[in-house]
Amino acid sequence: MAIPSGSGTEVLKCAGGVRSNNAATIFTVGTGKIHTVLSIVCWASQSSSSTLEIKVNDGSTDYILLRQVIPGTETFVFNDKIVLHPTHILKIEETANYNMNYWVSWIEQDFGA
Repeated sequence: MAIPSGSGTEVLKCAGGVRSNNAATIFTVGTGKIHTVLSIVCWASQSSSSTLEIKVNDGSTDYILLRQVIPGTETFVFNDKIVLHPTHILKIEETANYNMNYWVSWIEQDFGA
């Protein structure tokens, strides 16, 4: 990707949902774009604990950033910034077979022509 020339857009985006023993693809970074993840908030929405995995895929390999147990009815916030480039994929997964709600916010910078 070329160094940004000063033209383009920055847009705040968000996505949310519920997972139970499966993964969700939050986004795939498109050509000419950079995504900066601001926060990932997850909570176990029932009395049993959930297990959260945050993954970044570079097109061939999943890199697990975190495997976090979230006690029942409690919240976990991952607010380290993550910068993703074209073709990178952000996924979150609940692996303990219990409901886990999530909310992800990020900045999408579009430097496309």
